[in-house]
Amino acid sequence: MMPGRDFKTFAYSIVDKMIPNSCSQASCGGPTVDVSGNLINDFQPPLVTRGQLDAVGADAAVSMFAYRPLDSTCGQLLAIGITVRDAVTNVDLTYATFVMADNPNEVLPVDRAQLSYQYAGNYLGGYQVFAGAGSVQVRAGGYLTNNFAVNLQPSNRYLQVFALPSDGQTRVVLTWGNEPYDLDLYVVPVNVVSFDKKAAKWKQMFGQEPTTDQEGQDPYVYWGLYKDGCTCEPYNIPCIPTCHLSAPSMGGDSTYAPRLSLDREDLTHGMPFVGDQRSPTAHASNLKGLVGNGAETVTLRNMLPGTYHIYVNAYDSQESVELRTQMFIDPLAVDIYLGDGQSNTVHIDRLQHSTPGGEWFYVGFFEVFERDASMCNALPMSKAQRAPGTPLDVSLCVTWNPTGRLTEYPLNGNI
Repeated sequence: MMPGRDFKTFAYSIVDKMIPNSCSQASCGGPTVDVSGNLINDFQPPLVTRGQLDAVGADAAVSMFAYRPLDSTCGQLLAIGITVRDAVTNVDLTYATFVMADNPNEVLPVDRAQLSYQYAGNYLGGYQVFAGAGSVQVRAGGYLTNNFAVNLQPSNRYLQVFALPSDGQTRVVLTWGNEPYDLDLYVVPVNVVSFDKKAAKWKQMFGQEPTTDQEGQDPYVYWGLYKDGCTCEPYNIPCIPTCHLSAPSMGGDSTYAPRLSLDREDLTHGMPFVGDQRSPTAHASNLKGLVGNGAETVTLRNMLPGTYHIYVNAYDSQESVELRTQMFIDPLAVDIYLGDGQSNTVHIDRLQHSTPGGEWFYVGFFEVFERDASMCNALPMSKAQRAPGTPLDVSLCVTWNPTGRLTEYPLNGNI
């Protein structure tokens, strides 16, 4: 010990929890202390509430935290963006509304959640929520209500919602994460017959013979049915999907027009929007840099008796070595909707695959057969279908049969 010096001992402890000082004085109120000088978790609500702040840049001198009344803590604020589009036509539904789970009585127009690109990683606008897990409900007149869980983070703040028309049609919807960049839905009709009991004669766009992956295969719906991609062209109202198979309903009314279509193909998962209208990731310039990860949708309109197998394929790009995946990576989900052919559609099932690996996922199959409506609706995962033009003496039943397993290449009959 050195002479003439006084030494003191100091002790430190680490507190692994958020304390009031994590928020600004303006956001959460000042901290208070007990008689020993310890900070007390004693926030003074409600000084700042969710939805009251605009999104700000990283260099702005305001607090990015706010008081959470549910658990009396400070939470990180995050500005999110939401766009809602028709899952078939891709049209923006600007009149849609949304509801956040932590405030179910507040129904807001979707234009309250619009982000505007400023520079790389920085956006103005949006709707303020607390970061973390939650759920969102999106509504639009004439469409099914969307309810989905979210985990909102600075890197995951944009929700691109595709709403299904409430038009009584049977549909399959595929969603997945960032990888691989492209998954594909396939619809394989087997032993489908017209009302005259003869085999259905499938044609693609403009009455052409269906294009298949290999010569001699039976027709099926997939991304290769139209050379310029799968979209919904406005030749009339409603629009006609370019990638579809149709067949005349021999023995029935001409208005009964069976059509199996890949309405919307999504092949840009994990790719940020570039903000122009000429690239595969084209999008409005205000969303530049965000990742949408949209849905892929199939519609089975006015089905004839027979079997319709549903598959998901991890796309194998023959043109680009960089884009070749040949396997599932991020979790995928397939939602099944049964329609009555007129105006009523219900969500009937969801199948998921979450293990990396595999190239083909056999989702399941629809079976269509004649059955009295009351008896049909009593069956599991079934719905009576009576679309306009159905013969008066015919009552069709559509039943869903889930499988949910990996399979080998299925287009040669190996199902």
